[in-house]
Amino acid sequence: MQPPSARLPMLNAAWKDIALNRFPLKHGWDALALAQVLLKQSAPLSNKAKCLQFYLRTGNIRNLYATLPRSGSHWSILGLEIALDLQAGGDGDYQMLDNSWQLPSGKHYTKLDWRVPLGTIDKDLGGEIVNPLIYHSHHPYYRIRSAQLKNMKIVVLLRDIVESMESKFYKLSSTPDVPTMDDDSVFEWGSTLRDDIEFYNSWGDVMKWHRNIRVFRYKDLLNAPVDAHKEITDFWGLSIPRELLQEAFSRITKDKMREKIVAADAANTQQRVSYRNRSKPSNLPPHRIEEIKNVLRHRLVYNFGNDLA
Repeated sequence: MQPPSARLPMLNAAWKDIALNRFPLKHGWDALALAQVLLKQSAPLSNKAKCLQFYLRTGNIRNLYATLPRSGSHWSILGLEIALDLQAGGDGDYQMLDNSWQLPSGKHYTKLDWRVPLGTIDKDLGGEIVNPLIYHSHHPYYRIRSAQLKNMKIVVLLRDIVESMESKFYKLSSTPDVPTMDDDSVFEWGSTLRDDIEFYNSWGDVMKWHRNIRVFRYKDLLNAPVDAHKEITDFWGLSIPRELLQEAFSRITKDKMREKIVAADAANTQQRVSYRNRSKPSNLPPHRIEEIKNVLRHRLVYNFGNDLA
């Protein structure tokens, strides 16, 4: 479905991500999406009812983790999953299956997608979803279809946009972590940057008026994983003891994750963890960095401390 922004050329591109958060554009786009599903003749009436009910109530979960792509969200959520498993009496063991981190006890999070109501199998996540406590999304606020967004406790996870794009480029290269000139020519630099800008501008605006929202940076989580995740889980009301978080994150250092990856994927084609050389601030060519920053200087309304110089 074409977003309203495509039909509003009078809006400055740098501000459309903000306008689309607000009434009437956000509500209008939600209504269009609902109407499209409800009027779809091939969909059973029971499925339509589930989708509508899920949009209105979003189950009973009120915790949302909104994360910029390649910002460490899978590592962060894995640590929480291990801590929850330990808290429930499990052994906290995990493994890599189908390019996804999984525990025998299942997953306690799912994507916030109203077209996939709770109880429906989400094949993209891999593994069984049991007793979900957290929703996850890579979308800006205005692309999330839920009437309960204003009532949710939202944690936004950010990363420097250049670093995020570099990470995605390296992981999507034909050989992960070893990109070539051919990879550079086919990588979708423009759309990736546009998506990141949408995320920043949209959530930057939401920070100004949402009652329950916190922002964390990838480097904050890396520098103090236990403290940061204790703050996050307390905010969500999960009450996970600090010692369990300490144990969980001690199990997912890069070296320990590498052991799991090698055991599951000898060719190392996984896209979750990068082991490339980080001897330089960025491994991208200088002209690429300047191109990205030039667009950011013109389009980024809320930079959250990104270095645009």
